[in-house]
This record gives sequence, structure tokens and C-alpha cells, in this order.
Amino acid sequence: MQAREMAATSVGRNALTAGLLCHAAAILVGMMTASGADVFFKIVYPFSWVLMTLGAYAELRLRSGR
Repeated sequence: MQAREMAATSVGRNALTAGLLCHAAAILVGMMTASGADVFFKIVYPFSWVLMTLGAYAELRLRSGR
């Protein structure tokens, strides 16, 4: 059985992986009571969505043939 890759392009793969890691880190750190966790969440969480959107765009652009 052939292993399936998460994404076909290196840009898409890297952006989706970084976005997923940032997303998880923002949620985990945002749940902590440490000072600054709220600021960290407000900065990193939107950035993770930007990265995941960039990765998805790169993949969709490759698959559409444009």
C-alpha cells in the first residue's frame, strides 16, 4: 500500500504543517493561566489560519492546473 502525502507541493505541505502546529500551540498556550497567554493566542491563532489558508490555496492552485 502506497503512503499518501498530506500535500503535493512543498509550499502546501510546509504551510499546512506549520499552520496545524501553530493552531495547536495557540490553543494549548491560550488555555494556560500564565500572563501573556492571551496575547500569544491573539497573535498566533490568526497566523495559523493564514498559514493553513496559504497551504490550501497552493494545493488547489496546483490541482486546478493554472
